[in-house]
Amino acid sequence: MGGSKECKAYSKSMGKKLKLNCGGCNGYFYLDCGKVSEVDARLMHQEKRPWNCDECTKDRVARRSTIFNISSSESQSQGIGELKSMIRELQTDVRDMRNAMDFLNEKYEDEKKRSKIMSDMVGEISKENQTLKDKVEKLEAALIVQENEKIKNNICIDGLAKDGERADGEKLKKLFTYLNTPVPDNAIENMKQVQTKNGPKIIITLSTLDLKERILKARSQIGKITIRKTGLGEENSAIYISEELTKEVYSLFKSAEGLKDKGFKYVWHKNGTVFARKQDGENAILIKNSNTLSQMLL
Repeated sequence: MGGSKECKAYSKSMGKKLKLNCGGCNGYFYLDCGKVSEVDARLMHQEKRPWNCDECTKDRVARRSTIFNISSSESQSQGIGELKSMIRELQTDVRDMRNAMDFLNEKYEDEKKRSKIMSDMVGEISKENQTLKDKVEKLEAALIVQENEKIKNNICIDGLAKDGERADGEKLKKLFTYLNTPVPDNAIENMKQVQTKNGPKIIITLSTLDLKERILKARSQIGKITIRKTGLGEENSAIYISEELTKEVYSLFKSAEGLKDKGFKYVWHKNGTVFARKQDGENAILIKNSNTLSQMLL
């Protein structure tokens, strides 16, 4: 179905366009003239299936029908010859149809095999993907443990220092005295001030985990802490004390607060771990990671 030919029906040069070649008259036709789609034409070409134009098809049908209309005056030999010719044509058609069916059956079986192979591959990839996800989760969990270990004795204090000033040791002493948890100078291993969009944040590294937990417990028992209550000034601005969290745990905690819209009464964090509880008296639920949280938010 190639080369520059003239359409037998349209009498116009066809150039290199896809064309049909009649198996009867050997004429060439545009696809539209032959009433064949481009997809079907390509399939016929690939499968080497014959195609006949309307005239040749009508001629074959007419010749076949004449065998049944032979008059008694015609010779028996002519009728037998026509009959044999028709039988050969029909046998050719049947053979072509059988070949086409065999070809389609082979393609169908091949597609079934391909589909089975693809299905197996998808299954293997899914298993590998799950294995990788499990490994990533374990690595992330191990990383969080290591990062939490580095800051396990750290507390954050917001509201103690104003913009443009630094908190000094005297302010810290007054604050810890107010909490009834005095902290010796040698119990503060490090102190730094970080500027945030909400103002300066003071991060203190204490010498022991026990001291950190006593400060946090005192804070929760006292309730709201203000500059005025601590004797550090006349303002009623709040002072917030909390444990320092890694970026990942902080992000998980903020996202977990959405559980309150799902019927959870409490969401909190302790020692770098996020928890949630629906009602008083119920067991706390450990929120290991974002995957755990996603399931809880459904």
